[in-house]
Amino acid sequence: LSMVSRMAEVSIGVPVFNGADFLEGSLQCLRDQTFRDIEVLIFDNCSEDATGEIAKRFCEVDPRFRYVRHEYNRGAVPNFAASVEAAQSKFFMWRAADDTSSLDYVERLHRLLLSNPDRDIAVPKTLEITSAGKLLREKANSPRVNDAGIAGRVAQIFKLYPDWIYGLFRRDTMVTSIRRVLAEYPYTWDWDTASLFPFAFQGRVIGGNEALRYDVIHPAGPTLTRA
Repeated sequence: LSMVSRMAEVSIGVPVFNGADFLEGSLQCLRDQTFRDIEVLIFDNCSEDATGEIAKRFCEVDPRFRYVRHEYNRGAVPNFAASVEAAQSKFFMWRAADDTSSLDYVERLHRLLLSNPDRDIAVPKTLEITSAGKLLREKANSPRVNDAGIAGRVAQIFKLYPDWIYGLFRRDTMVTSIRRVLAEYPYTWDWDTASLFPFAFQGRVIGGNEALRYDVIHPAGPTLTRA
């Protein structure tokens, strides 16, 4: 993976497998972010559709985009891990290939982490929508993320926890966590919860309801198992 000569402030990993139906919109949302000092690392898990062609088009017109294609499908968790390992920025986030966000998403979460040096992840408000854009559910961050003691944090874990994987991290802290998960938890199911648990339990999460993530819910259910 060839990196730009100057390290970006924020790296964004986009792990994807057969994401052609939604990838263009997701990448365009990242390209249009108000926070410009980013690099976007698209990690293709050996897709069999037009994913590669879409990704390469973005790389051709925007030098902040990079594309990596695995020679075989490595599984979802190793692909997520590969993108954060490849990043060199101080801050890192993942973006699902079928998700979008508010255009100030990165800017707001980055500001939260800069303003809270004792926290390692800034998490957004998530809006679950259909592929046609219909709102299904709002999942705001409870004030307990920021204000309560351990009991409040545990309560928040069981309410919204997996969505935090798409927040903004101090990269080194997530690298440490996901390496531990890969070594000790050989399952796809709930790998995100296992990776996030240390952040929540130790009170290292800051929530912001102004940053909006749009989570597309498909009728067939989650499709990230081979991302």
